[in-house]
Amino acid sequence: MSKGTIREATRLLEAQGLIKTRTGPGGGCFVHEVSELRTIALLSNYFYFKNLNISDIYQIRKLLEPEVAGSLAGNLKKNN
Repeated sequence: MSKGTIREATRLLEAQGLIKTRTGPGGGCFVHEVSELRTIALLSNYFYFKNLNISDIYQIRKLLEPEVAGSLAGNLKKNN
């Protein structure tokens, strides 16, 4: 993959608010925290343009749901 391709991809991700880039010592690309509303907007666009069918949705859920459950389980407190 060429440097130009990487730069263009980086610019697109930064324009979408998914990463932040910093130059200089300690610089680089860093994943940016994305709000719930922004996540919903990005996923909505993805679903709209991908023309997904029910099997595709099932596959997405199969991948995401264990991750979500694991993440939530790590945040539980004894009184929940």
